[in-house]
Amino acid sequence: MTAPGRLRLINFAVGAVFLVVGIVATTNMIRINHYIAETLPRDVAQETCNAATLEVLKSWSLARVRRDAAMNARDDATIVVLDRLIDGERPTVEELRKWRNAVAHDRQVRTEAAEARPELPHCTVGISDR
Repeated sequence: MTAPGRLRLINFAVGAVFLVVGIVATTNMIRINHYIAETLPRDVAQETCNAATLEVLKSWSLARVRRDAAMNARDDATIVVLDRLIDGERPTVEELRKWRNAVAHDRQVRTEAAEARPELPHCTVGISDR
């Protein structure tokens, strides 16, 4: 075989390989695009549910921070009164009021947190009935 004939055969083989690779790549791209089109609504629904779950958890966390702050204020006021009693002294009216107000505030925060506590969303996206 002559050099120009061999070169033509090599060019034809390389062209055929590129053609096959192009067909396979196009087929895979079409398959992936169909998969994305089929799963995109499910994925969007799952992300929406995840975002709602995160908002609920965030509200729970903030309520817990407020609850802890109210408990700490109550405990601090209680310690002042108890220290006075342990030392054989009588707590002042101001200390007793502060303690009473702290206990009332703690109960109020606890009640508000219980009333305002949202439920976690029930995400059924992607769960199959088996």
